[in-house]
Amino acid sequence: KKTALYNEKRKYICDTNIFKEINGYPFIYWIKDEIADLLVNGEKISKYISVKTGMNTGDNAKFLKFSWEISNTSNRYKNYVKGGGSIQYIGINNVKILWDEDEIRKTPGSAIRNKQYYFLEGLTFSGVNSKRFSVRHLPEGYIFDSGGSFIHVKDKDDILYFLGLLNSKFINYILKLLNPTINFKNSDIHRL
Repeated sequence: KKTALYNEKRKYICDTNIFKEINGYPFIYWIKDEIADLLVNGEKISKYISVKTGMNTGDNAKFLKFSWEISNTSNRYKNYVKGGGSIQYIGINNVKILWDEDEIRKTPGSAIRNKQYYFLEGLTFSGVNSKRFSVRHLPEGYIFDSGGSFIHVKDKDDILYFLGLLNSKFINYILKLLNPTINFKNSDIHRL
């Protein structure tokens, strides 16, 4: 141990003031100066996208069904997207919600959030993922769950660009620096 202590190979020297400048003050002393500079001075992704939390039904057993459990002729059910795990680029969107807003609001534990973004095309990701940050395209016509937040791309022509960027190894590396857990929060994305 004594030899390792004096061995310069395991020594990190950094300006600790940099931590104060990175949103959330992460203790990431090992990062290269170029990455720190990018996090501090780089253009923020929030200029181009915004991340929104979806709804909670309060009673999934009552309101959610797989698409094969209901009749295709029922107008009461709408497309619904939940988490999605570590699947990238395109999701398995096979859940429907019994869309009765008044009934959902009466249910304890329910929350209808960001309704103005329902049914829009965008991107979605899982809040919990043990493998990596994974983003999927979300076509028009879906309501999104709190377990699968919605990424609204301000210029619709850039949706596929951000799908690729957010699924990149570089973004995954940066997110793991900013939040080294299996939980990805909306605020983590806004810190990019």
